[in-house]
Amino acid sequence: MLDEALSGLAGRHTVLAPHDAKRFSVPEACRLALVGEPDLVLLAGDDARLGYSDVARLLDGYEAGARVVVGDRRSLAGRVLRPLAGLALGVWRNDMGSPVRLYDATALGEIISHVPPDSAHPTLLMSMVEHRLRFSVREIRLRNTAETPPQEDPVTALAEMLAGLTELWSFRTAARAIG
Repeated sequence: MLDEALSGLAGRHTVLAPHDAKRFSVPEACRLALVGEPDLVLLAGDDARLGYSDVARLLDGYEAGARVVVGDRRSLAGRVLRPLAGLALGVWRNDMGSPVRLYDATALGEIISHVPPDSAHPTLLMSMVEHRLRFSVREIRLRNTAETPPQEDPVTALAEMLAGLTELWSFRTAARAIG
């Protein structure tokens, strides 16, 4: 069903959805996906479960002119990170670290070339690069991933958020040179 929806919009597309999220390298997967020269790349990392309506909303965002469409999971870490990253780095996103993203392949190639391959939080850095390159980005609320993970542990979410913010902060000098 997912392939049919993407085929209707883009003849060549790639879906990146790992079977084992712990061993999934976002930068490496994105680089490999671009080898096949797709038109669109859908990134669905971590334990994200996408429903057909979510995919349709991502595609609607793309059809509306966005080169990058980010799925907002309404996560606790995302809600806390938004004002911190906004004030400190100028990136105002509801869910900067969202693993659910639909990319124009050309835009993804430009973005991923700036993300360090050993990044622990590549989607956070990708958000910053998207901002620096001034790509049109649209956020859509995901409906079927709202309970993924079912019970988000606030302590773990805070620890991840602090680790992500630290990586974003250390990346800011490199990001200023972009664009």
